[in-house]
Amino acid sequence: MASSGQYLIDYAGGASFATSGTSASASLPANSELIRVSCTAACRFRTGIGATTALATDALLTSGDALIVRIPAGHNTVAAIQDSAAGNFNAVRVFED
Repeated sequence: MASSGQYLIDYAGGASFATSGTSASASLPANSELIRVSCTAACRFRTGIGATTALATDALLTSGDALIVRIPAGHNTVAAIQDSAAGNFNAVRVFED
């Protein structure tokens, strides 16, 4: 079936944490294939397996933006670090409609 380009949010699964100058991370819901990430301030983020540390050179998420990210097989953690100011990072599992 073709995707409509719309996404359904899984309200039961997600991760939220504050970003700072030190990487923070959280577990993703089991078997996540797509996540929607957002942050109240610009940050850098990555996904990984187990203990994951975000670096200042990772993907940039600008303040107020939201991205849909496909998760590589086996990845179960998301990590983020502030870009220039602290913020609140959020990742929720989504499904293609």
